[in-house]
Formats: sequence, structure tokens, C-alpha cells
Amino acid sequence: MRPSRVFRWAIRALLLVSTLSLSAVSILGGWSAVTILNPSSNDINIPDGPIIVNLNIGNSSMDIIVPFNISNGGVYDLSHISLRFQVGMTFGNTSTLNNDTTTVQIFNKHQSYETVLPGQTLKTNFSGTGS
Repeated sequence: MRPSRVFRWAIRALLLVSTLSLSAVSILGGWSAVTILNPSSNDINIPDGPIIVNLNIGNSSMDIIVPFNISNGGVYDLSHISLRFQVGMTFGNTSTLNNDTTTVQIFNKHQSYETVLPGQTLKTNFSGTGS
């Protein structure tokens, strides 16, 4: 066999392996996206039941506890999970000519959670105190 023919077969084999590996990566990536973003699955679930909120008006503080769980039904880790809960109130003063409004932030809490591995569920509470 001539060296040019061997070289051509080697290049063809390299192109075939490259094409097959890229096709496999594309198929797996598409499958992962479909698994994670499937709207009929319960991948991320925050309960719609009662939420426990304790208002203590005497001390002008508010305690809140929101139970939730996040199920990872996908292929990749869910990392950098961050939740923020805000409660604010805007009120107007109609006795002035400008109709001035004032906004008061009653509760603003930010919490970060650990990574949820594929097939696992994070069950925890979002809790905090505001004033």
C-alpha cells in the first residue's frame, strides 16, 4: 500500500470518530435539556399549602417560615441556588399638593443553599425576621 492511501484512510477514520463524538454530544445535550425543562415533570416544586407567617405587631417584627423543596430531575447539578423574599409597602400622603408617596421595606431576606445533585431533593425552610 502506498503511504498516501494510508494517510487518506487515517484522515477518514479521524473525521468519522470526530463526527460520531460530536453527534453523541449533541444528542446527550438535547436529551438533558428536554429532561430538565419538561413542563409536565415536578423538577422544581414549592408547596402550595399553608405558609407559616408570624406577625408580632407589639415588637414591630415579622417572622416568616416558608417550607419548600427542589427536586433535580435532570442530568446536571443545580448549583448556586439563591432565593430572595421581599415585602414592601408604598403609601401616599394625600394632604400634600404633590401627593407624595413613601415606600417602606418591611422584609428583605436573601438565602443561598447547597448544590442539588441529579436525582436528589433539597427539602428545607426559608426563614427570617423583618421589621
